Amino acid sequence: MSEADNKTIAECPYCQKKGLPILPLRYAITRTDGGNREAVGPALSGPFGDGVTDIALPDGQAYTLRLVRGGYLYVFNETRGSWSGYVVTEKGYLFPYVTEIKHDVLLRLDPNKAQGSIDSRLQPPTQDEEFTCTSNPEHHYPGRCITIPNAEQADNIYLAFSDTAWTKRVWKEHATNAQICDSGLKRRDHMRRLSLTAWRGGSAKHAAPIAELAERVAEARYPWMSPNLPPVTLMRSDLYQLHYPFSHSPAPIHGMDDQVEGLVAWAQEQAEPLDMPPLMVALDDPVGIAADLAGLMRAKLDEKMADTKNIRPLAISSAIANIRHSIREDAENRQIYRTERQAIQLAYGSGPGAGGMALAAMLVPGVREQQQETLERFRDPTPEQLAAAREDAWSDYTDKLNMGELQSWESAWKKELRTLDIEQLNPLARAHVQWMESDNLHKHLDTQHDDNDIESGAAFVDTLLLCIQDTQEYSPCAALYHRWLSAKTIERRNLVLRAMGYHQEVILGQWDETLQGGLKPDALRGLPWDGLITGYGEALDALRNGSQNAVVRLAAALGGPFAKVAANAVDQAVGPALVAMGVIARAPVIMADVTMSKRAAIAELVARMMAVNPQVGTLDDLNRAIDIQMRKARIYGTHLEGTGKYRYLIMADPRVVGDFPGKDAQGNARHFAEAAILTEADRTELTRLRWRQLLPTEAGLGVVTGILQCMALGKLADDLASGMAHEKNENSWRYHTGIVGLTGTLAETVGKWSESASKVGSRLGKGIERYVGRILRFAGRGLGIGAGVVMAVWDGIRGWQEIQEGNGWVGTMFFISGISSFVAMVAFTKLGALIFGTAATGVGIVLVVLVIVIAVMIEIFKDNKVQDWMERCYFGKFKEGERYQDPTLELNELELALNDMKG
Repeated sequence: MSEADNKTIAECPYCQKKGLPILPLRYAITRTDGGNREAVGPALSGPFGDGVTDIALPDGQAYTLRLVRGGYLYVFNETRGSWSGYVVTEKGYLFPYVTEIKHDVLLRLDPNKAQGSIDSRLQPPTQDEEFTCTSNPEHHYPGRCITIPNAEQADNIYLAFSDTAWTKRVWKEHATNAQICDSGLKRRDHMRRLSLTAWRGGSAKHAAPIAELAERVAEARYPWMSPNLPPVTLMRSDLYQLHYPFSHSPAPIHGMDDQVEGLVAWAQEQAEPLDMPPLMVALDDPVGIAADLAGLMRAKLDEKMADTKNIRPLAISSAIANIRHSIREDAENRQIYRTERQAIQLAYGSGPGAGGMALAAMLVPGVREQQQETLERFRDPTPEQLAAAREDAWSDYTDKLNMGELQSWESAWKKELRTLDIEQLNPLARAHVQWMESDNLHKHLDTQHDDNDIESGAAFVDTLLLCIQDTQEYSPCAALYHRWLSAKTIERRNLVLRAMGYHQEVILGQWDETLQGGLKPDALRGLPWDGLITGYGEALDALRNGSQNAVVRLAAALGGPFAKVAANAVDQAVGPALVAMGVIARAPVIMADVTMSKRAAIAELVARMMAVNPQVGTLDDLNRAIDIQMRKARIYGTHLEGTGKYRYLIMADPRVVGDFPGKDAQGNARHFAEAAILTEADRTELTRLRWRQLLPTEAGLGVVTGILQCMALGKLADDLASGMAHEKNENSWRYHTGIVGLTGTLAETVGKWSESASKVGSRLGKGIERYVGRILRFAGRGLGIGAGVVMAVWDGIRGWQEIQEGNGWVGTMFFISGISSFVAMVAFTKLGALIFGTAATGVGIVLVVLVIVIAVMIEIFKDNKVQDWMERCYFGKFKEGERYQDPTLELNELELALNDMKG
């Protein structure tokens, strides 16, 4: 190097390093199923993989080595008695913010007292760091490595990667290797111990000579983008980040192939006097691996939906399925009114004879009673007549379709989804569960976070969110989250419950003390809610707004398991999860007992459908829709005048209590008009969705209210659907549609809260906030509580199995939880929003379902345009050349047909 270069290095914190170079790496996951598309990450071999490869991955992906991702790196040189801390930049460079602080100094720390300069010395930078020493490519080499002075005399070197900056307490307890509570776990248990004595002897676990960099590290196979390139080029992240084998990862690839030769040469030059080769060492990163697995599941579904051969038929098949339901529903309506007209004519006569019958009723005793009896006897069709009407109506439309082609495609699509589920998604989900329950992740999170520092706790929450993003719709993952949320006590390994309390002993201890291993559901009302909520709020006072909503984002990502826990609480002991819901919402959660007739329950559910899309229909339309549903329920055997007792949880907060069925602001039962037909005031009350009006600072109340409201309405829907012996699947679809739409609306609202909540996060978790923000942008609004209703059509998501087993609301929450991201982002955005409404978040398809269903309740089809469209659509009966060739035109024509259908 020139003298000028050496001077530059001497002044640069990235480059001021002398001694044995060590390049830190991390374990990660690469895809291997891309064929020859791009180079995949190298497979692990030799000294690498112990404690990682124990958890098997399905075919198509493998463990590999990557550069450390953005976060923090901590190093302890035992022989030298010194500790160092580094900020790992987004591009994998190491900025030292604590340099060789003496072990004895850390031993003298008092975490409970201010100690002047040592406190400021341990603080991480407040701004994001990135490598800026770009005057010479050789300056990059020391920036990527740590160096060990006097390495020929050194032995044990301890290294650890963390998403969260260590607090003063965590520094002190790493120095003392303190035990964490009574778990037996010690602070240094998560650190990689590298024996330089063993390395001088020829080998060490998790380590290899840096000369093997090109053959072992993924980034070495991708091009390096020099920081000196024009800004317009550097802004094109697609050129260097979105490489297929790692497109699933929240940590983008920053290639270094052009640096490898120079880095190896520099490192060997530095190590030459030491008579030992420079090395690279792999660190555990269970958070990164869990996030990779979550991203892989999402990516596999994305690709399935993005397959060009599936996008158009999927959308059209979904539209046809919705229209089929609507036509059959309309046929029932018309059959009911037709039968009623015939009964009126039979009872009261028609034509010239009607006057005589009316006169007889006035003059002859008993005739009026006979007429009324005849009307009541014959006014309703039989279930068999309704079934025949449905099939006859739909047969007029099947003639317009190539049913063989449609059914063949749907069968093949269903088979493909099941194959994907069995061979890829489910094995990935099981691997994800194993990592979530692993000692590796438990040690990583527990040893590096401070349970007496709320900023560290907020970073704990965001780190866990990175691990579980978009996984609750997979059965193995959902089962784990439900088990954790159902626990009656808070164990150290129960990551979800600990995160709900920000991993803070002051919060979690209060919850455990209050619940004492579980309480009866009725005891919720008597809990010291004021103290619990106040204590929680005081603990969070030190956090900025973004971090105060960290746990709200986590609750939203666990909406399905949370709702299942809330439903089970009706009959089981109450645990910390329900207390968490109350303190997150800053309002008591109490058990409500409501006695309600079937008539009122149906009115509730139909009105809720209007709440999701209130511009559909007038008050008269809504009342007519309720009336026709009453008639159908009676025909199918439901005793409308009978009452049922419903138990569910509500938020005892006047701002939102009206969103729950059957309750007013005082928690008392609310009654409809005697005939269960709504007044304008009732309709306004039911369609307000108060939690949509809450501010982002009240997001906790909104999210918890939305989840509990979906659960409460779901219990009504389950009861009504199971109460009708005929066509249970039809009824399940009919009554749960409104809840799906409601949950989609919740997704959209949560998304708005989340966008603002994630802008300012924990000062100790700068790196993790970057990843969380990336997830929010990539996965879409709502953090995985969106409305992917389309998948239920083909029984393709596990939540549908829940619906078939009678857990309708559970299935709804599960199968919609993560689908909106890929449905909205891939399938619908490529075809346009016309068929799926105007929403951009995935809720559009739910709105179209609701529009069709409600419209058919109150209008009569004008069949011709719908039939015309069907003949020409992708699955139409016309020859291929006579069908719509332009998908945009196909959707425009469908919109016209649907509008015509609504009248």
